[in-house]
Amino acid sequence: MKRQIAFSLVLATLSFIATKAIESFGVDQYYRFQATHFQKESGYFDLQHPSSIQFLPTGLLPFSEITSLDSMHLMAMQGNGGNSLVLLNTDSTSFSLVSPLTSDITLSSFVQVDSLLYLFDEKMDVFVSAFPYDSSSTRKLSNTRPNWTSTSACFHKTTHRIYFNPEVENPTANRLRSVYTFNVNKNRFTSAPLFSFDVDEIERFAAENGIRIHANRITELKDTVHGLTIIPNAIAVHPKTNEVYILSGTDRSLIVFDQFGVVKNYSELDASLFPNPTGLTFAQNGDLLISNEDLIKNSIVRISWNKLWQSKGGKGLVFGR
Repeated sequence: MKRQIAFSLVLATLSFIATKAIESFGVDQYYRFQATHFQKESGYFDLQHPSSIQFLPTGLLPFSEITSLDSMHLMAMQGNGGNSLVLLNTDSTSFSLVSPLTSDITLSSFVQVDSLLYLFDEKMDVFVSAFPYDSSSTRKLSNTRPNWTSTSACFHKTTHRIYFNPEVENPTANRLRSVYTFNVNKNRFTSAPLFSFDVDEIERFAAENGIRIHANRITELKDTVHGLTIIPNAIAVHPKTNEVYILSGTDRSLIVFDQFGVVKNYSELDASLFPNPTGLTFAQNGDLLISNEDLIKNSIVRISWNKLWQSKGGKGLVFGR
């Protein structure tokens, strides 16, 4: 009994210290500090040699958004929304459907935040659902909608933010892409983007680092030219490096940014392994999982995270090319 009381006092003291630290530092500054001082783990992915390819059970539509719940389970959104999610056992490929929203609401994006699901509909209204993730355990938050809609989202544990890829309007003329956030603690969207990048910047990075681009894009004049379009359809934060991964299925591009939007790496995915990449997430051990749409069989490709060494502030990723 005395041990339990002592342990509770220690937890209460630590919580009090953390709260005071946040108050004195400022919430945004505190989270920025946490992100900057994250203990990074160095390693690489060999994108040409997946550790496994799991084909989805018959009857499921391609996954447009996926998130890893634990070592054995994924949760996914099928096709272009709907109001139900798929809970997939990655060992047996057995699955069940959960319906956290009522039938009149169309889901746009979702993320797991601790034991809760944060759900965003087509109007960017925010809902929170607790286990067992049915409509009776879901409540709507009161918040102001942003002036954009989401194509994908992910949760950043270190900063306690939800990151979004907004829908890109007129991608042939507009070359600017942005990442926006939702503050879970304050239950509100941030008005300014976390960071923005120009597609031309990605092309320059590839050229400067000897990375060949095979994709073509359509110009405003409807001409076909060599280059990237980059229409983000998935986003995830690597749990071992804190880096932000953005997937563009249009040109099978995978781009890596640091916390402040600096490009760290770029790679084109092999069409034979990734015919139409649609979703992106990370397992707790750092493995990369990418969902694919295919005419024959939809799949989830797993690429192992190969750890090299521990380093504070070191490079967190090297692509196998």
